[in-house]
Amino acid sequence: MLEYAFFDEAPEKLFVDFVRQLGCTPQQKVTELERLVMLPDDLDEALVDEIEDKYDELLEMSEELIQQQNPSEGVHLAGIRLQLANGQELQAAIPADLMSRVLSVISTDELAVLVDAIVLAVETKDDRSLCQR
Repeated sequence: MLEYAFFDEAPEKLFVDFVRQLGCTPQQKVTELERLVMLPDDLDEALVDEIEDKYDELLEMSEELIQQQNPSEGVHLAGIRLQLANGQELQAAIPADLMSRVLSVISTDELAVLVDAIVLAVETKDDRSLCQR
């Protein structure tokens, strides 16, 4: 599943409406930490690119909404959702500018693959070198 996290209901609704107009059927899940919109991972690559462009645009909108609600604070952190083997979900906070730089060169899917590989390596420690695996 492709997962898109939102922290405000307004951008999430716009995103859901957008992907429905593209013919996708999103699933939604609300947790303590975030509002998730999930799409099948077998979508056409060009469609995924269009969806990710819209997602990036709506992330900026989310940041602006948070800034309006807390003008003195500003947004300095972004979150990456981690799922452990036991099903527990955690969120790792990282600087928002770092997240922006990362997402300017790799897709959210590629970031998810990277994060999942790190979680797996931490949970299933293997001291052998890569060429021995």
